[in-house]
Amino acid sequence: MFTGTHTGLPYALDFLVKGRRRLVINNGTAGLGNFVGTTFGVIARLSSDLQPPADSLYGITIGGLRCDALPVRFDPVRWKARFLDQWPRGSPAHRSHSTWITNREALNATLDLQRDTARQLDVARRQAASAQRLLGRRMRAIYMDGPATRLSGEVKQAAQASSAPTRAAE
Repeated sequence: MFTGTHTGLPYALDFLVKGRRRLVINNGTAGLGNFVGTTFGVIARLSSDLQPPADSLYGITIGGLRCDALPVRFDPVRWKARFLDQWPRGSPAHRSHSTWITNREALNATLDLQRDTARQLDVARRQAASAQRLLGRRMRAIYMDGPATRLSGEVKQAAQASSAPTRAAE
């Protein structure tokens, strides 16, 4: 088993080596969101308790050791304010992490917009389907049950009458 804690992204891979299960697992960033659309960090937990924790994001038991990725919940607004208090603009940490924070905020805003657009599109599709059903009912009412049906009957009668020999022609 190999456990890392400083690559910035959560990672886990289990595999076989000479018939024995192996694992590489890494924390994410405990103080930054790690997955799209989330605001929790991730830590790796290694335990002799083989029961998976209730809040495990993913995990595996290998031999007598349980390995899980657990969420670290925090308030992103307070976190950002505290970060800026401790790492002023231009500092190495600010340069390194502010891009991550800003990109996460932009990504989350884009995802929120995408979800909102999908909801609006779903509403529009339902409205279009409802309008199509209404149009179908109205078309049937006009052409099958209404004036157009009676009119076609009158046209047929007129056509039959015009093709029948008349007494004047006899």
